[in-house]
Amino acid sequence: MSKVKVSRYFTIPIKLLVILVCIWYLGRSVAKIDYTIFRLRLILPFFVFTLSYFLTTLLMSKNWHLILNMLDNTKRGFPDIASIYFRTAIAKYFPSNMLHYAGRHFLGKQVNFSHHTIMSSNLLEALFAIVSSAIIVYFSLKTGILRLPVELQSHRLKFEYLSLTSLAISALLPFLYVRIKTKKNLLVSNLLVIKRSFYIVSNYVLFFISAGLIFFGVFYVLNLTERSLSSIIFYISIYTCSWVFGFITPGAPGGIGIRESIMVMLLSDSIGAGYALTGSLLFRVITISGELIGYLLAETKIFKDPVKAN
Repeated sequence: MSKVKVSRYFTIPIKLLVILVCIWYLGRSVAKIDYTIFRLRLILPFFVFTLSYFLTTLLMSKNWHLILNMLDNTKRGFPDIASIYFRTAIAKYFPSNMLHYAGRHFLGKQVNFSHHTIMSSNLLEALFAIVSSAIIVYFSLKTGILRLPVELQSHRLKFEYLSLTSLAISALLPFLYVRIKTKKNLLVSNLLVIKRSFYIVSNYVLFFISAGLIFFGVFYVLNLTERSLSSIIFYISIYTCSWVFGFITPGAPGGIGIRESIMVMLLSDSIGAGYALTGSLLFRVITISGELIGYLLAETKIFKDPVKAN
């Protein structure tokens, strides 16, 4: 029996398990939703939100593609990388992000990426994401758009300094890391690294803004917030802040629980904890459903199959 067939027999149970875990969590979240504020007319907007979130994840997969091409000379096309990204991203919900990264190593090896390259790309991806989120969070805190809970108001300056420090450190590390890893490659100039880094950070900022708009849209269609620029920026800031804390928290599958807790904490003063929890859970259903769309598209070969690409 060929290695490809063996790998497929091995991964099929994992794929089914991942899908079942996602369905289980979606069902559990739906059971906690306050349906008194839900109407049938909201089905279409939430369907649009789900598709929109899937489209925003294309920015994430594109960034990983750019990072890999900075570290490796094979220059794989975007469809190959997107296939790996979407087939592994959903795995972060079981049992944690570790399965997501393990899947990247498994599939990346089949398209001739070394484990060292995959590991380096994962690290850079995290650093670039932190840079981008720190930009938004610092701006929101500095301008007063992001309103901390009353209990934390006295620590506002500490949060600002923490965001600024994270921004400064994480902005420098990707550049230094890429230069060290590519110092033998004369084709990768300092200017090229700077240009690509700026492009990647811009994509992440656009992702946070786009996903944050969807997060705002959930509460807006539920009539829990007003339509104003300050309100939109406020929700984008909350989403970004909750995303990064969920991302850096070890052992939290896809940030589950961490992100919702931060969303509820930051929204409780303005709309109440109950409505904040309902909106946050609905948004989680949307994001998981959006990622599940990407996974199913990759599995149905809408994206180029990386195994066959080899």
